[in-house]
Amino acid sequence: MSTDLINRIRSLMSYYGLTQLEMAKKIGVRQPNLSAILKGERTCGEGVLNKILLSFDINKAWLLTGEGDMLKSNQSHTSTDANEIAILKEKIRALESILSEKERTIQILLKSREL
Repeated sequence: MSTDLINRIRSLMSYYGLTQLEMAKKIGVRQPNLSAILKGERTCGEGVLNKILLSFDINKAWLLTGEGDMLKSNQSHTSTDANEIAILKEKIRALESILSEKERTIQILLKSREL
């Protein structure tokens, strides 16, 4: 198997921050098989390539030849990350509000015990 294809698979894993185990689970292969592919000990068959293409929004031409952009949408996942961050910040604010309410309740209960 071409070291260029191996490098593109590694680039894909790096881009999404995936370990071999995570990548193997995502594409539905066993980790030892993926490891052997990445070491060049085993060929990456059409089935595995199709699983990669189905699991990620990437260009087939990029995966097979290195031509074009990696992502089909030509967008980095930073916009998705920004959306996730905004959602998480909103959840944090909601949790802080709940925490503040609980702290007020505790203070009221503590004062009532003193009386």
